[in-house]
Amino acid sequence: MAKKDFTKQAANASTASETYDKIMPQEVDEAQEVLEAQEAGKTQGKKGMKQQRINMAFTPSNLDFIRVMAGISGKTMTQYVNSIIEAERERNGEKYRKAKALMDDDL
Repeated sequence: MAKKDFTKQAANASTASETYDKIMPQEVDEAQEVLEAQEAGKTQGKKGMKQQRINMAFTPSNLDFIRVMAGISGKTMTQYVNSIIEAERERNGEKYRKAKALMDDDL
């Protein structure tokens, strides 16, 4: 059985890591751009910039409330629910930060 020569792969390994180092900053920039677009709600029609989604069920009275309040405030239902969550996040900011820190400590 003939022995395999891995010298070419070893020589290319340094080249691959150099290439990886060059690519990483661009990927970080792209990830930041996607995150900013998601936070601003400006992802529609932009390749690779999809909003995160969840499927939720509302009681009929809550759904009616969301629909009506979104309509009179000139927002979509998604925008309205996001604004409610944002207000709640600001109201409970300290609790949220403490909970996140506690969860990070458990890791």
